[in-house]
Amino acid sequence: MPRSRTCLLAAALGACTSQHSSQLDGFVDYKTEGGFVFTVTSVHLEQDGTASKQVTTGTGPTMVTSGTVPGPVMDALRDDIAMVDLGSYRDDYNCADFACGADFPVATLAIAADGSTKQIRVDRGINDRDLPAGLVTILGDLDAIVSQLP
Repeated sequence: MPRSRTCLLAAALGACTSQHSSQLDGFVDYKTEGGFVFTVTSVHLEQDGTASKQVTTGTGPTMVTSGTVPGPVMDALRDDIAMVDLGSYRDDYNCADFACGADFPVATLAIAADGSTKQIRVDRGINDRDLPAGLVTILGDLDAIVSQLP
């Protein structure tokens, strides 16, 4: 059973923690930058799974590729977005407010959902347990997508 239907069933039983879910209705942009060897990776995803990826390591050239994210992977991302209320998330999860490790990249997300675009910045040195679980899941989905693209 898809996760969105599971949440609907759980909500009917009073077990779902979020009364609102987000509906992906456009693109997803995901960018990470920083780390020990300064690397910038940007991915733009369309709803149909088409994707473009740019990677620049250090002062090297930018490598540009494109591909298609498989349907089940896009469905999982859509389902995970549907499990959360993006509007309830902070715009910025940063090391000034949370304990952080060193030399981790910063992730920036732009998700077109619910008729607007939600932008979220996350210092990846923040422990996952200090972030909303749904956000951690979406970040994991996007990291997996980045690694699968050429």
